[in-house]
Amino acid sequence: MNNKQEYDIYISIVKYNLVDWNHEWPEMEAVIAMISTNVETADPEAEIEPALALLRDIEENVTVSDCYRPREDGTESQLFISQSYDAQNNFETTCLDVFDIFRRGTGKDFDFFKLYETKFDTRFF
Repeated sequence: MNNKQEYDIYISIVKYNLVDWNHEWPEMEAVIAMISTNVETADPEAEIEPALALLRDIEENVTVSDCYRPREDGTESQLFISQSYDAQNNFETTCLDVFDIFRRGTGKDFDFFKLYETKFDTRFF
């Protein structure tokens, strides 16, 4: 594998304690780390090796998922289909996809200010 990847590698870590309030089991701590990227080679596990090297004593479970995009934009058929989640774990591209679907469906950009105005419109109280 070359040392230069086109896509970023994302790491997300969640930690929580499992507490048994009946004191029947010992308290356990779990840490879940999720690593994601867009696959560029036939060896996905090697591609995430730099991220795996940052983690110690882990139980590994590698899953590769295909990403899909709609074949058409839906403006003619009025069927608006979102694309698959991508490697980004901050949901930025998912939000952009939702805004794009809104624009294609309504012909307008989503306006957060109108949402704010509606929420605080005293006629609704």
